[in-house]
Amino acid sequence: MIDLDRLNDHSRQFATQVFRRWPEWVQHARFDPYEDFEKEALLIEVPRPVDGSTHGLFITTSEWEVSVGFGENFHTRFGTTGESTGEDFYKDALKFISDFVEERMVVAIAYQENEWLGSWKIDLEKECDHEILMATKKDWKRRKLMREEPRPRGRIPKALSATERMERKLRTKRGSKEYRKRSQTIEPVFGQIKSGRGIDAFYGRELVSARGEWNLICGTNNLLKLFRSLRMTRN
Repeated sequence: MIDLDRLNDHSRQFATQVFRRWPEWVQHARFDPYEDFEKEALLIEVPRPVDGSTHGLFITTSEWEVSVGFGENFHTRFGTTGESTGEDFYKDALKFISDFVEERMVVAIAYQENEWLGSWKIDLEKECDHEILMATKKDWKRRKLMREEPRPRGRIPKALSATERMERKLRTKRGSKEYRKRSQTIEPVFGQIKSGRGIDAFYGRELVSARGEWNLICGTNNLLKLFRSLRMTRN
């Protein structure tokens, strides 16, 4: 078991709150080997419940922030340089962890031909009025799979991962019908942004910068639509 007295003050305070809420996580805690402070920093690696792999939830602390991530391609920070700049960023970090553990929030990761494209969090409480459908592989691969295998029926197996559950949902008759609506709704917008405006990458680092860039891209896209609409009205 980890010796909390060897942690720096910040890490010890946060660890106390984490282990009070999730005492079983003590067995997954250790001193962070990647941080070089006078006193130790905290690293917690919680295995995925589905397959027990180490690419599950991880939590790290330094002397000024808390980092929370999932897998190899998603992490967010709370503290002086992260999402929360208030003094009580422990509370924000604990809420994020709680939402993730209790599945009020999920992490979505996009790949194309085994290449990581991006990742983001989805607040299920805010999205409760909308059904979330997300591609798990290239469209031609999904169409090939649907031709070769029958549509799934019956109850969803509990052992499926989030990706496998989404793939199963897309292969159902209703799921495939709803997903096809993307060609009439969001896909044209992506095409205009990527092909028409030449925006196909983010240039800032970290999730906060990418979110700011995306908000700017969407805002200017809406302004262009308003401008064209007003011009057509006047003509």
